[in-house]
Amino acid sequence: MFILCGRNKGRIASVHRIDEDGSLTWRIFPRDQHPAHILVKLWDIGNDTSDRLFEVTGVAVTKFFGIPIAQFSPNGKYLAVGRQSENVVELWNLKDSERTHRFTYPLDDISSLHFLPTSEYLMAAFEEFQECLWRLDTQDMTSFDLNVAAIIHLPNANCLFVPRYDTVEIWEVSMTGPNTIFKTEPLTTSWITSICPSRNGYRLLVGSEDGTVRMRNIEDFGSTQPVVQDVTDTSEQ
Repeated sequence: MFILCGRNKGRIASVHRIDEDGSLTWRIFPRDQHPAHILVKLWDIGNDTSDRLFEVTGVAVTKFFGIPIAQFSPNGKYLAVGRQSENVVELWNLKDSERTHRFTYPLDDISSLHFLPTSEYLMAAFEEFQECLWRLDTQDMTSFDLNVAAIIHLPNANCLFVPRYDTVEIWEVSMTGPNTIFKTEPLTTSWITSICPSRNGYRLLVGSEDGTVRMRNIEDFGSTQPVVQDVTDTSEQ
């Protein structure tokens, strides 16, 4: 993550997974055999120096790839970490390397963490297709069910782009719950495997199971009837 604001402006933050022998590793391990041990570092892009901030053990990892479930906040102040066996999400302050929050959740098998763009809210998605949303200042929590395994948030708004089989839904989320504000027409004849919205929300990359990647314009985003048009269509086998 490249940090653009806050005390750590102009620095690059990263999370490294550490093997049992203490070395950095990119290998994939079953999470029930190798609890994740992560190292958090910051690099100063001005003088190419790095600071070792802190280490966290027992971090939850993704089910199939063993990637630590951790996410930096957009304002560069926090790192959220999912715990492996405690049903807890921890919030670490990058300024002093101290843990500041502990959010408990009622579900097992956390799959991902997402900060909303203002860094005021943190959302966790679970393999049971449910989500929890916390407000950081009050630590209030609400839960809801989008019935999806993958969620991508829009960087400059409290919106979620949710892929379905051949369409994409856009949800607005708050402590009162989610609300659908837009659903595209079918974008492909194949299964959607990946999506990536632009920062302003007016373009959307859609990857399909057949190897096709399409870029879509979402015109008049936020209106009652946005228009979706093809921009380009490229296939790669």
